[in-house]
This record gives sequence, C-alpha cells and structure tokens, in this order.
Amino acid sequence: MQTLKTAVAAAILCGLTGVLHANPQTEFDRSYAAAEQARQQSAAVGGEWREVGKLLDAAKKAAASGDFAKATLLAGQAQQQSELGYRQAREQQGHTGNPAYLHLR
Repeated sequence: MQTLKTAVAAAILCGLTGVLHANPQTEFDRSYAAAEQARQQSAAVGGEWREVGKLLDAAKKAAASGDFAKATLLAGQAQQQSELGYRQAREQQGHTGNPAYLHLR
C-alpha cells in the first residue's frame, strides 16, 4: 500500500512539474530577466565581469534560434557570474589588496 501511495505521489509531482515548465519561452524570459537584473546590480558596484555580456548575447541568439534549454542555461550562467562579481566587488571595498578571508573579524 505504501508503494502505491509513493508511486501516485511521484506521478502527481511529475505531472505538476511538466505543467509548471510547459513553456520554455517563459522559463527563458524569467531566467534572462533575473540575469539582467543581477548584471545591473554588479555593474552598479563596479563588479561586472567581462563574460556576462557575452553570455547574455549568446543566450539571446540561442533563444532566437529556438534552443530555449541552451538559452536558459546561458542566462543562468550569466546570473551566477553577476552575483559572484557583485560579491567580489563588495568584499574588496574597504579591503584594498587582501581578500576578505585574510582579515580577522
């Protein structure tokens, strides 16, 4: 009986996941918007990495060709690099020359 309940629950979750991610264009649009927002945030503190713009351009091209899986992946990479650039810039403010892990807190 427990196995049947588990199987039914798994089937429902798989079905819901398919419904939630049914439109790859929408998924890409959300991912790209989040990446662009993260890029702007990192640029505001002087932490934008040079590859972010290239990744976003490549994501647009992949989406235009209909490869939304690749486009979403590239946008996610751009978002991650922007978030890391933001953190790096914030950590380096006030700690000229040495990374944050060398400073005692």
